[in-house]
Amino acid sequence: MIPAHGAQLRVSSSSIRIDYSALLAALTGEDVVEVPLAQVTGVQCTPPTLIDVGRVTLEGPGTEVAFSPGQGGAAEEFVAAVEAALRGEAPEATGVPGLDAVVIDGLDPVHAVKLHDGEEVESRELELAEIAPFVGDLPVVAHDAQMVMIALRRACVSAGVAVPEFPFGCTLTLERATGSAQLTGPVEEVFREAGLSLGNLNAERVYPVLRTALAPAPTPAPEPEKKPARRAPWQSVATPDVIPEANPDADPTNPLFGHHVTLTGDFEPFDKGRLWSAIADLGADIGKNVTKKTTVLVAGTWATKTSKEKRAEELIDQGQDLQIWTGEQLIAVLGLTPEDDEQPPF
Repeated sequence: MIPAHGAQLRVSSSSIRIDYSALLAALTGEDVVEVPLAQVTGVQCTPPTLIDVGRVTLEGPGTEVAFSPGQGGAAEEFVAAVEAALRGEAPEATGVPGLDAVVIDGLDPVHAVKLHDGEEVESRELELAEIAPFVGDLPVVAHDAQMVMIALRRACVSAGVAVPEFPFGCTLTLERATGSAQLTGPVEEVFREAGLSLGNLNAERVYPVLRTALAPAPTPAPEPEKKPARRAPWQSVATPDVIPEANPDADPTNPLFGHHVTLTGDFEPFDKGRLWSAIADLGADIGKNVTKKTTVLVAGTWATKTSKEKRAEELIDQGQDLQIWTGEQLIAVLGLTPEDDEQPPF
């Protein structure tokens, strides 16, 4: 199965099947769409960006499949699978030996699919109290699983229902680690080979999917070409004295409105004062340190993991709803380009 926005996708030599989550099924009126491969004449892709949803269109029937920001690898995988099927290279669905798991792809209500050897054997919409017996001793898989499990735990606590306990894998983290969100075998084995440990949901906390000590070291990036110095080396990471006020009239639909944002690391060529002003203009509050109010930490370039990033990970482990963004994500949301920080020679 290939994850998409609110859906799971399967491509075989005869058809393309789209299983929608409960929420999208309610909006579209369809639980499952099965497109005969014979009707498909081609495939077009507008890949997701850091902040925008992408779409893959099946030409012929005109069926569109949406992919969330961060699902670029899944979109590419789906396009490749459809193109292979059109060339006659897609085998009949035979499942994935050892892939026994429960996939959760919706929370209102909880939509869960039980897999045995990679094949769907049961699909249900569950009440909170029904989750634990449905899952049993199987691992759970979800996209952006950390946020899903935090929301699930909070819902159980609020409703006075016992929090279910199970290990879980995150296909978003798997995609970032390997370039693919596809589960090709037993869940624990797939994540272990990717250098990842499974997360865990229990009554006390949500423990996230993390890189293990055995994870392959990332290939060092080639050293960038050195540019003439434009400022003192400490200037870009120095903390300004004055914190700008959040703009209350900013567009409330932008991704930063109402958030509490902290920066760490280097964001060359932009200094923190420039970024703080742009962030505050979008209606976000600025914090100098990571606290229990922080909802977004933006981690710029730095030689090692900063103390702020370590503190953010601790708070996430404790269940705080806190996102860690890359510098590229922030710059994309702010709509800045290096030219925006050019200084006149006078």
